[in-house]
Amino acid sequence: MAERRKAFLAKIKKADNEYRRKERELQRSIEAETDVYIGQIIRKIGFPVDNEGLLIGALLDAKKRLEKDDGSLMNTFIDRYTEFMEAKVPANE
Repeated sequence: MAERRKAFLAKIKKADNEYRRKERELQRSIEAETDVYIGQIIRKIGFPVDNEGLLIGALLDAKKRLEKDDGSLMNTFIDRYTEFMEAKVPANE
Protein backbone atom coordinates (compact mmCIF):
# COMPACT_ATOMS: atom_id res chain seq x y z
CA MET A 1 0.00 0.00 0.00
CA ALA A 2 2.82 2.40 0.87
CA GLU A 3 4.47 1.78 -2.51
CA ARG A 4 1.25 2.62 -4.36
CA ARG A 5 0.97 5.80 -2.34
CA LYS A 6 4.58 6.76 -3.11
CA ALA A 7 4.04 6.05 -6.81
CA PHE A 8 0.85 8.10 -6.79
CA LEU A 9 2.54 11.01 -5.04
CA ALA A 10 5.48 10.82 -7.46
CA LYS A 11 3.04 10.94 -10.36
CA ILE A 12 1.30 13.99 -8.89
CA LYS A 13 4.64 15.72 -8.30
CA LYS A 14 5.72 15.01 -11.88
CA ALA A 15 2.44 16.39 -13.24
CA ASP A 16 2.77 19.46 -11.01
CA ASN A 17 6.33 20.08 -12.21
CA GLU A 18 5.21 19.77 -15.82
CA TYR A 19 2.34 22.18 -15.21
CA ARG A 20 4.71 24.71 -13.61
CA ARG A 21 7.17 24.34 -16.50
CA LYS A 22 4.43 24.99 -19.05
CA GLU A 23 3.19 27.94 -17.01
CA ARG A 24 6.71 29.47 -17.06
CA GLU A 25 6.97 28.89 -20.81
CA LEU A 26 3.62 30.58 -21.34
CA GLN A 27 4.68 33.55 -19.21
CA ARG A 28 7.91 33.92 -21.22
CA SER A 29 5.92 33.74 -24.44
CA ILE A 30 3.50 36.43 -23.24
CA GLU A 31 6.42 38.66 -22.22
CA ALA A 32 8.08 38.20 -25.62
CA GLU A 33 4.85 39.09 -27.43
CA THR A 34 4.43 42.14 -25.20
CA ASP A 35 7.98 43.27 -26.00
CA VAL A 36 7.33 42.95 -29.73
CA TYR A 37 4.05 44.85 -29.39
CA ILE A 38 5.69 47.69 -27.46
CA GLY A 39 8.42 47.89 -30.08
CA GLN A 40 5.81 48.14 -32.82
CA ILE A 41 4.01 50.96 -31.00
CA ILE A 42 7.28 52.84 -30.46
CA ARG A 43 8.01 52.63 -34.18
CA LYS A 44 4.42 53.52 -35.13
CA ILE A 45 4.52 56.80 -33.19
CA GLY A 46 7.78 57.70 -34.88
CA PHE A 47 9.99 57.57 -31.79
CA PRO A 48 13.68 57.32 -32.74
CA VAL A 49 14.23 53.63 -31.89
CA ASP A 50 17.90 53.88 -32.82
CA ASN A 51 18.48 56.18 -29.82
CA GLU A 52 18.13 53.88 -26.81
CA GLY A 53 19.45 56.57 -24.48
CA LEU A 54 16.62 58.90 -25.42
CA LEU A 55 14.01 56.16 -25.06
CA ILE A 56 15.29 54.95 -21.68
CA GLY A 57 15.68 58.53 -20.46
CA ALA A 58 12.09 59.35 -21.44
CA LEU A 59 10.84 56.22 -19.68
CA LEU A 60 12.84 57.01 -16.54
CA ASP A 61 11.49 60.56 -16.55
CA ALA A 62 7.92 59.29 -16.92
CA LYS A 63 8.49 56.77 -14.12
CA LYS A 64 9.80 59.47 -11.80
CA ARG A 65 6.86 61.74 -12.60
CA LEU A 66 4.39 58.89 -12.03
CA GLU A 67 5.93 58.05 -8.66
CA LYS A 68 5.10 61.59 -7.49
CA ASP A 69 1.67 61.60 -9.16
CA ASP A 70 -1.68 61.67 -7.42
CA GLY A 71 -3.24 59.71 -10.26
CA SER A 72 -4.04 62.55 -12.63
CA LEU A 73 -0.88 62.14 -14.73
CA MET A 74 -1.45 58.41 -14.96
CA ASN A 75 -4.99 59.05 -16.15
CA THR A 76 -3.67 61.54 -18.71
CA PHE A 77 -1.20 58.97 -20.04
CA ILE A 78 -3.91 56.30 -20.21
CA ASP A 79 -6.24 58.70 -22.01
CA ARG A 80 -3.51 59.51 -24.56
CA TYR A 81 -2.90 55.82 -25.12
CA THR A 82 -6.62 55.15 -25.57
CA GLU A 83 -6.96 58.01 -28.04
CA PHE A 84 -3.91 56.79 -29.93
CA MET A 85 -5.29 53.26 -30.14
CA GLU A 86 -8.63 54.59 -31.34
CA ALA A 87 -6.72 56.61 -33.98
CA LYS A 88 -8.20 59.90 -32.77
CA VAL A 89 -4.74 61.40 -32.37
CA PRO A 90 -2.23 61.52 -35.21
CA ALA A 91 0.63 59.09 -34.60
CA ASN A 92 3.30 61.80 -34.58
CA GLU A 93 1.60 64.23 -32.18
